[in-house]
Amino acid sequence: ANELVDAFVADGRADLMTRFCGPLPVAVIAGILGVSRADASKFGQWADDAARLFMGGRLPTDEWVRAAESVVAMQHHLAGLLTARASTPSGDLLTTIVQAATDANGQLDMVKAVTYATTFVFAGHKTTTDLLGNALRLLLLHPDRLAALVQDPSLAAAVVEETLRRDCPVPGTTRVARVEVKLGDVAIPQDARVFLALGSANHD
Repeated sequence: ANELVDAFVADGRADLMTRFCGPLPVAVIAGILGVSRADASKFGQWADDAARLFMGGRLPTDEWVRAAESVVAMQHHLAGLLTARASTPSGDLLTTIVQAATDANGQLDMVKAVTYATTFVFAGHKTTTDLLGNALRLLLLHPDRLAALVQDPSLAAAVVEETLRRDCPVPGTTRVARVEVKLGDVAIPQDARVFLALGSANHD
């Protein structure tokens, strides 16, 4: 975080989403996975493309194709890294993923391993980037709270929790009802697709 801020603090201004909120989780994820710094920026772009593919709604066909190709490129890259860890283990998350996706006979399930790694990159990048952006926006809109946080950094955990409640970086998620469920006066039939509005629930 200090490194990122040092790169723009002298300018007196910056697009914080581009210069801080996006690069920070990418760098952290790269470190946890055991990926080189040179690869970190690629993962940021791949995660952004994955978000467009999975949550972009009705995109033009050429944009869908570009996003899909980007996700496949990430999967191939991760497969290469996982193959390397299978032969040369290290103390990183990629090695742990290889171990989790290897059966008792020593057979690596590459599809499972790549799925684990892809999910980690995607979920860790997008949600954290949006959380940071939402938190900064809220603090700038409430300068008294920002001043309190500057005076007492131990308030940071509460700021994160309140941002997650008030401006959830994942506003909703989908599920399928495995059995019939009744919520209040509403009956949800078995196998129905349900959209859960997390952002709405957090304001209930």
